[in-house]
Amino acid sequence: MARHPNKRQLLQWLDGEADELDEHVDTCERCARTLEGLESPEADLRPALLSLLAPPDDLEQRINDRIAARVQDRRDMALFSSLLGVSVETGRVVFEPRGRTA
Repeated sequence: MARHPNKRQLLQWLDGEADELDEHVDTCERCARTLEGLESPEADLRPALLSLLAPPDDLEQRINDRIAARVQDRRDMALFSSLLGVSVETGRVVFEPRGRTA
C-alpha cells in the first residue's frame, strides 16, 4: 500500500469491513498507534457526545415559529392597547362634566 489509510478506513478495518488493509496494518507501526487511539474509550466518547448534544433537526423551524408567535402576540397587544385607549377616551368624553378639560 503506497499510502496510509485514513481514520475512517481504519475504523472500517476495526469493524471488519476493510480486509484489504490487513497486511498494511500488521506491518505499519504508525497505523498501529493510530488504531490504539481509535480503540480507546475516549475515541468512542466524542461521537456519542456530538450526537447527544446535537440540536434537534427541527430547531430552526421551532425558533421561527416562536418568533412569529411573539411578533403576533405583540401586534395583538398593541391592538388591544389601542382599543383600550379608545374606550378610556370615550369614557372621559361621556362621563366627565362639560366644561371641564383635562
